[in-house]
Amino acid sequence: MNPQDSPEMSVILVLDDSFKVLHKSIQCLRLQTARDRLEIVIVDSLPDDFIDHAMLADFKRLQIVKVSSHTSFGETKAAGFRNATCEIVAFTEDHSYPNSVWAEALIEAHREPWAAVGPAVGNANPINMFSWADLFILYGRWVDRISGTVIDDIPGQGSAYKRGLLVGYGSKLGKMLEMETILHWDLQNKGFQLYLEPKAKTYHANATRPHAFFCEHFKVGRQFAAARASSWSPAHRFLYTIAGPLIPIVRLKRILGEIKRSGHAPDLIPGILLPLIMGLAASTLGEILGYISTPNN
Repeated sequence: MNPQDSPEMSVILVLDDSFKVLHKSIQCLRLQTARDRLEIVIVDSLPDDFIDHAMLADFKRLQIVKVSSHTSFGETKAAGFRNATCEIVAFTEDHSYPNSVWAEALIEAHREPWAAVGPAVGNANPINMFSWADLFILYGRWVDRISGTVIDDIPGQGSAYKRGLLVGYGSKLGKMLEMETILHWDLQNKGFQLYLEPKAKTYHANATRPHAFFCEHFKVGRQFAAARASSWSPAHRFLYTIAGPLIPIVRLKRILGEIKRSGHAPDLIPGILLPLIMGLAASTLGEILGYISTPNN
């Protein structure tokens, strides 16, 4: 194949539900200004499912990668990565909807030496305060950013990586992709930089019901602690466990600063406070349990 005919960025999507769940994300990808520069890699963990190939016909290249339904989320993403052919690889999800210049902006930003480039984040379903609290707890520092900057973390979805750097993780890549913040810290420890590109923006669909909201943040807190503490000593984990009650206080102060920075404070404060406290409490409970129960590697 002529290099000029090759796609420039692989976009990995995980199919762990009906293909219909991916429709909106795929429609957003079909509207990309750089659509003809994209390879779409769908990682399918369902034994039997219909995939609408006609809906995917407009992209430069399409791959369907089959994995076991018992494969972890990180390993599923890693399977997609290992089959991707482009030098830039992006991960997105069925509840993340990129704007039309997302791919073009990420590709252009990767002409610089950044290890990874992340997008700004917006709210795809701003219907109540649980949605806004969910967004700011998970993505607050990237919400409605307008200036590009070198940064120490980028969103776990909608971000793009230089393929060569992730190849170096080998069999450990699946574990690193379980919680991307750990991957981002490790890349920086190795001397690489991350960049936030606000022209690329993805709109995140958030939890809007209290039960789903609480369960999500408990799960994310536990997963984060497990990934973070996997190599810690028992004494190190004990220190973080007893410091647990301070976590929501520190995080609440930081999130309120991000709400003000984003310009949403007049509309969200004070109504968002109770959902924020609930979500941070759930996340902290999960985090403490993760520190307690995580076995040493």
